[in-house]
Amino acid sequence: MEFYVIEFHVTEDSHGQIVRTKHQFCVYGTYCWKKNEDIENTDNNVSIYPKFNDLSVTRVLDGKEIPYNQRGSLKYIPTKAISMEIHGTTKEMYQMLFLDEGLKEFVSRFHSDENYVLSVCDLPIYKYIVSSDLKERFELHMVTNDFIYYSCDGMLDVLATNDHRLVSDNEFADICYLDSIENIKNGTEKLIFGTNQTT
Repeated sequence: MEFYVIEFHVTEDSHGQIVRTKHQFCVYGTYCWKKNEDIENTDNNVSIYPKFNDLSVTRVLDGKEIPYNQRGSLKYIPTKAISMEIHGTTKEMYQMLFLDEGLKEFVSRFHSDENYVLSVCDLPIYKYIVSSDLKERFELHMVTNDFIYYSCDGMLDVLATNDHRLVSDNEFADICYLDSIENIKNGTEKLIFGTNQTT
């Protein structure tokens, strides 16, 4: 697997320019297909998902791969990259450069015509996506001009409508959702898809 992500930061000078930094990674290792039997209610769970083993990660700098070491487990790097691929994150934020055929097939299930719901900003929005660990399936709940909300067993994932980057998958997602409901009421945010829960 090879991919890049774009990191944004604001310069500390008086102009406060937004600087984009491209980070390119290669992930090596093996994976096997694991059946999700950990959770009793399987309706919202991906029936099989890739479990990664024996991982090593390199970062590409000036065309050369150097070992990449980070705190914590490396297993979150490939799962996060695949979830971003399923989310449809734009090339301005992320791009998969190489993916194993079996993993491509896993991603393509979520990009099928049957899973397609609508397009906003020329980007397809799908009925189902996966969690960052690839184990849970989130269902489309609401789309506004600013955010896309997916839900699973009372949890929310929030994507940005314009580029499909993950905005939040924690308690901030609930705050963001309540803010969107309020913004729809006062007309500062537009409801595109979903039940109007503002009345």
